[in-house]
Amino acid sequence: MEASSVTATPCEALPSSSTPEVQSHTPAALTTSVERVASASPASINCADELAARVAELLAELRPTLAGSEERRVCVVELLTTLQTGSALGTAREQRAVARAFVDHAGPEVVYEMESSMNGNWIADAKNGTMQKLSDITRLPGPIGKAMTNYRLLAEKNKLDAAELRCMHHLRAQSTTRAQ
Repeated sequence: MEASSVTATPCEALPSSSTPEVQSHTPAALTTSVERVASASPASINCADELAARVAELLAELRPTLAGSEERRVCVVELLTTLQTGSALGTAREQRAVARAFVDHAGPEVVYEMESSMNGNWIADAKNGTMQKLSDITRLPGPIGKAMTNYRLLAEKNKLDAAELRCMHHLRAQSTTRAQ
């Protein structure tokens, strides 16, 4: 297949990284992007590198956003769309490349923190669908969803271990005090 015969690639369907503001991406434009991605053949075009780069950019844009803001909502929607595209790539190798970019740029940590944090206007995030989109990222198939699941399990284990350590430290401190 010649490159000129392809009308829309998954990478062309993504918003340009040269766009200065996230807020300029409308939900309608993202829906159109998803439709174009679905109609393209991911197996015929390797764009994992472009998707990985876009994931890195989106995570950098997402970190400083405030809970409940339109900027956060739009960033999360675009991140979900990009990750869904990455999960739909033809080969496991391409999917892993996108997942690796997600993990390398602390994507699971960012998503988990936004889901778990009650700082800021998290109620607005719940009402405007941002929290649902974050949950959708967690349930993606393939290596991206697995990365989220692994991070979530590790975070929960760390919490339990920290609680156990505090309890054990407290018990040891009490036993040392009694022994004196």
